[in-house]
Amino acid sequence: MHAPQQWPHIAHQNVYVQRVLTGAVRTDFWRFPACVPEAIPAMMTAADLVDAAMVGFDRREAITIPSLVKTGRWASYEHARKALLDDLMNSEPAPRYQRQR
Repeated sequence: MHAPQQWPHIAHQNVYVQRVLTGAVRTDFWRFPACVPEAIPAMMTAADLVDAAMVGFDRREAITIPSLVKTGRWASYEHARKALLDDLMNSEPAPRYQRQR
């Protein structure tokens, strides 16, 4: 998935930045008495995660989400995030938070 390059100051340095967004990953970290990773079937293996991340890297994806099947949901999220960001930039509190005078 592509997003605008957020680090233009390194673009001329031939540096590529990729973000990999994951859910829980099946690793030895989860091996403690209170957790049974086998009981969480949606956990991706570390090997599958790395392989998918490398495919995303080869495609020059700025953001790679290995488990996301419906990529349109990421596009919807990004659209909503950008709209919300515009709404968060105000010089005074929203009317519902202003004291009655």
